Amino acid sequence: MKTEPTNLRMERNFARDTHIFRAPKQGIKKQCEYTHTGQPVQPAVVWTWGDKRVFVLPLEVLEHSGIEKLHFVRDVLAVITTLYIQQKNRKIITSLSHICRMLRLSDKGENLTQVLNALDFLSLYTIKRQNVVLGFQKSGKVSWGEKIFGFLDGYTRVYAEGTLDGPERILPPRRQRIEIQLSEEFAKLLDLRGPEGQTLLSELPVDLLVRTRKLNRRQIAPAKNLLYYLSGRGGSAKLKKDTLVDILHISANRPRRTQQTLLRLLDAMTEKNIINYTCHKDTFDIRLVFPT
Repeated sequence: MKTEPTNLRMERNFARDTHIFRAPKQGIKKQCEYTHTGQPVQPAVVWTWGDKRVFVLPLEVLEHSGIEKLHFVRDVLAVITTLYIQQKNRKIITSLSHICRMLRLSDKGENLTQVLNALDFLSLYTIKRQNVVLGFQKSGKVSWGEKIFGFLDGYTRVYAEGTLDGPERILPPRRQRIEIQLSEEFAKLLDLRGPEGQTLLSELPVDLLVRTRKLNRRQIAPAKNLLYYLSGRGGSAKLKKDTLVDILHISANRPRRTQQTLLRLLDAMTEKNIINYTCHKDTFDIRLVFPT
């Protein structure tokens, strides 16, 4: 059996984006909106996070994805990014079982449903006025621009075999092929190379992702937020407390409660050997524990 990669890949700016996979507390419902592929959706939910970007998603997809499970959507995106790097084709050929294996999850029941929900989300999720890198200059600097952006143009699930009159039998999960079509804009980002071979890719050890699942249920999403952020920064960062609270998306009514929640999470991640950290006044020096 082919060995699965020990590291997943992510476009580093999306890895450290603190809002892109943050579930909206509320949004504006609109009768009709359009995805990045030009497909009309009705009804759609539109929301913002205080910057110039506008996030758009069909209401049905948001409800089925599960607000508390959006951190899993990001995990599936990391798998898709890794598969693109391996296959070098905008149409990625994989399976539900393979995606689960790459995340070190069983390919049964709820996990398969969650993968399909994540693919629905990524296919229809649209971000208006998203900042992206357009290219590298000869000096090594990058050019930035704004685009209507989406990660996937869609996917196809081959779930049954039969005749022209209809399917005869449902294929078991291990034989169900998934064909994922990356958007052109996302593929361009993953393909970019600087004059000295620089890329926009970061690495995320799968071992650390697995360890986050062993945390308290309420700590998993904020722990993943920090894990992805640090991977997008090369594995370490010095962060002010307010910045760290925003990354973790800790919401507490009182400053003392926020501090307690923050420290409990950092200590739990340290105990699970995900990070090491030190604190001086209100500055935290945090590093991922890369498996040897």
